[in-house]
Amino acid sequence: MNALTPRGGIRRIGHAALVCVAFVLMQSLLVACVPGQFIGKTARCTHPGIQSIDVPSDDSVLLFSYCDKDTSYIATSGIFGGAVTVIRRAEDKAIIQKVVFTPDDKKIFFIERSSRDRSVVRSMDADGSNLQSVTSGGPSTNNVLDIVISPDGQRIYYINAAVFRSYSPVAAARPHDVDFYSMKLDGSDIRKLTNMHAYSLNGLAISADESELYYFGGVVDIESGARLGPLPFEPSPMAGIEGKIALWTSPYPVSDVSEDGLLVLASGRMNEPYERFPTEVAGYGLYLHDTAIRLITREIVWLQDYLDSPTWRNRDDVIYFIRNEMLHGARNYNHLYRVRVDGSDLKYIRLDLPRNQ
Repeated sequence: MNALTPRGGIRRIGHAALVCVAFVLMQSLLVACVPGQFIGKTARCTHPGIQSIDVPSDDSVLLFSYCDKDTSYIATSGIFGGAVTVIRRAEDKAIIQKVVFTPDDKKIFFIERSSRDRSVVRSMDADGSNLQSVTSGGPSTNNVLDIVISPDGQRIYYINAAVFRSYSPVAAARPHDVDFYSMKLDGSDIRKLTNMHAYSLNGLAISADESELYYFGGVVDIESGARLGPLPFEPSPMAGIEGKIALWTSPYPVSDVSEDGLLVLASGRMNEPYERFPTEVAGYGLYLHDTAIRLITREIVWLQDYLDSPTWRNRDDVIYFIRNEMLHGARNYNHLYRVRVDGSDLKYIRLDLPRNQ
């Protein structure tokens, strides 16, 4: 469920990654880069397989988007994987990105990208019927990058990029001038919440009382638009985390916020001494953040792989997430995994994905 939910060594990075990290290190503010998301002249699924995940409040199904070659889908399966039912096939080689349930589980909202600089937010019933366009690509909704539904199910909070260009003769064009916005579920009453004009923003979650937004880089006060502090938080001394967190992230690195104020962040971790060569990433981890005390309380799992889209299962302390082993030479493919919050019971979730339907 997308808003408030109850809870029951990588040594080599490609040239594009090196350029991105170098830019980040020159900035006074933390900026997260997304490897490969907007490479090429057209919208492309550069990381085949599972793209994003959500779970309804009753844990009845897994909802996910995935891409197979040039085609994207929205599908469901049982909570433990297995047989898959496709409920939406993108048209005209569009890419389906973030998928989320509304808090009442009756509607699904998702981002459908037709080109690198254009995306549309759509909605449909949970069975795939009654497809509606929420945005039309006008000002403030021309390039939506991420969405979250408010806990009361009344508004969509989202990230939008106003500009798509390159600021360097050697860098590829990508979304810039990025800020946070909100709108009603029908796309009306658009409000710009911040004036950050950020180079990049990744990940989006909302607090239970709808007062704060969380993203990879910081915390934002919804009413004032002020940045309240950094995210990731500092590790608790009791967490026993070594190295430096927050060098690198992925498209959807932030989970929903649980009703007891916990969120999970997917992030790179770099071994010390990280001043010597800052692109030597040790691996990716899933980190448990306590929003009440503003501390990281646990490294749930650490893997020598690319991790994304952490998602709570609602009735117990289980996190679903995307894992891609490409960073140490394996095939570039996003698989679905699960793990308990204490780091135990790490499992691959087999999905019988239909091909080219």
